[in-house]
Amino acid sequence: MLLLTKKTRTILFWIFVALFFILLLILISFSFGFKISFEGAHPKIQKTGALYLEVEPDDNLLFFLNHKLKTPKKRLFGGYFFENLLPRKYLIEIKKENYFEWKKNIEILPGLVSFAKVKLIKKNLQPQFLFKTTSTLLLFSEKNQKFIFQNKNQLEIFDLKEKKLERKILPKKIIIKKVYPHPFSSKKLLIFGKISKENSTTSIFEFDLFKEKLTHLKTLKTSLNLEINPKNGEYFYFDKNHNLFKENIFHHSKELILSSSSWPLNSTSTFNLKEIKFLNSHFLALNTTLGIFIFDLNSKNFLTKTPIPNAELILIDPNKEKIIFYKENQLKIKYLKKIFSPVIRNQGEIDLLVNWEKIEKIDFYKDQNYLLVLKNKKLFFLELDPRDPINIYPLEENITNFWYLKEKNLLFILKENSFFFYKSL
Repeated sequence: MLLLTKKTRTILFWIFVALFFILLLILISFSFGFKISFEGAHPKIQKTGALYLEVEPDDNLLFFLNHKLKTPKKRLFGGYFFENLLPRKYLIEIKKENYFEWKKNIEILPGLVSFAKVKLIKKNLQPQFLFKTTSTLLLFSEKNQKFIFQNKNQLEIFDLKEKKLERKILPKKIIIKKVYPHPFSSKKLLIFGKISKENSTTSIFEFDLFKEKLTHLKTLKTSLNLEINPKNGEYFYFDKNHNLFKENIFHHSKELILSSSSWPLNSTSTFNLKEIKFLNSHFLALNTTLGIFIFDLNSKNFLTKTPIPNAELILIDPNKEKIIFYKENQLKIKYLKKIFSPVIRNQGEIDLLVNWEKIEKIDFYKDQNYLLVLKNKKLFFLELDPRDPINIYPLEENITNFWYLKEKNLLFILKENSFFFYKSL
């Protein structure tokens, strides 16, 4: 039996009391989001951060943090939550069988939750054959889900709902410049063109697909560079003084929506307008010799005071948070307001996504966090999270064009051999 002196027992008592309070302090620190870090010369207590991941699809996933398999401690609202992470940069990897791997270097900050929205893409997506044609494509109507082609004096219309092809006879002399869906009838089209080569005036016609009848709606006095909004039959054009007008084809109403004095430049005499283009039903891209201005049709204001120079392709998300543009072989994001997800960015900042040659077309995936990109006849799925590495997944090769239906999440593809396919992402 070991006998301890009173002095020894007193010392041991206070040692255990001190250890108790130290352990209690550590436990309390852990409960308030602190953790001991053994990095560096000496251990230190640091406030921890967390990571929240929204993943689609969200089943049978493997998570790796710095190459170590980890299991989320919590799952909130369909997402995955990792807590008590020491502040540092982590390589996050998500794996799922038969899917492309997702990777991202994400910095964890003390007391904050870092975030990422992840869309996993299945390998070897199997396309389905729709039909074959060698005719000229005039229009893909997302609203009516129809492809419309011209073959001499015929319109070939492929209905995606019914999976059938119809042919309609056109007047032989009409020269079509553009075709638009009719705002009020799925059985009609709007045609922008002219009756013959000798006729210099351009008009807007209504073509009844059921009766195969062409009706003249509006003669345009000049060779206008215009765009028609198929939702309501309005068209937009500029006069020689850079005033932007809106007219309705059916009601014959006319409205000035942008005067020359409202341009964000001191003088409109310093540039010429080259093209008007709808980015969607809310925004016009006004392509000038100085660059592209974005005009908001709802607020009737410009989104940026300076143009985007030499942009070959441009997109704007419906929430007016960012512009995606491609120029000089660089695909970039410009932020229109301060954002906090997936990363904090201030208004006016620009992120470079990729340096790529020969990008031919871009379109948003349904949630505006990813892009579909057609590059050198190859189709890719590319994320808009600028943190390294940017995840890019190959979808298909030998592509000449594509169309994406956001509401139904369907991707239609035109291959070089003129076969159409579609696949659900």
